[in-house]
Amino acid sequence: TELDFESSLGLSQRRNVPEVTLAFRPWERHRFTLGHLRVQRSGTAAISAEVRFADQVFAVGTTLRSQLETGVTSLDYAYSVWQSPTAEVTLGLGLHRIGLEALLASPSESRSAIESARFVAPTLRLGGSAALGSRWSVHGHWHWLRHQHDEYRGRLSSYQAALQAQLSPQVAAALGVRHFKLRVDVDRPDWVG
Repeated sequence: TELDFESSLGLSQRRNVPEVTLAFRPWERHRFTLGHLRVQRSGTAAISAEVRFADQVFAVGTTLRSQLETGVTSLDYAYSVWQSPTAEVTLGLGLHRIGLEALLASPSESRSAIESARFVAPTLRLGGSAALGSRWSVHGHWHWLRHQHDEYRGRLSSYQAALQAQLSPQVAAALGVRHFKLRVDVDRPDWVG
């Protein structure tokens, strides 16, 4: 069974959620960033093909309630490869710990199935910033990863833009937006999606 949680099971493609990020800049050209976000999406749909998921088989026409929870914790290091008094370009590496938990439930049959996966994957980072004065600046960065672990294959791309206030020479606070796209393919006899 090929299963796409968005098109087959009615999960929303977009969800706005808060993200917590802490940045530390111990030296002028070096930056460490720790971040975390959690996204929970759900949907309901009648399935058009038999679905084998975990230890359950759901027949054609069954109305399924689905839920997908994604948690991402990231730790990044970035180095400023180019700097001027008002702008910089950074390159970096990071680790993303990704946790996924998927639930399929048939309310009419009072049964459900849960699968979960957790893995750590390396990321590449490209970023830049420009000063808007002595305390304010705009920042943007892009993360990318491609990973394979056992029966899981996936890729992540993330773009972020933020307005930042410098609180001290080493600490800043920012408010921004991030577009986060994660695709995970699972290839197992009881779950292909």
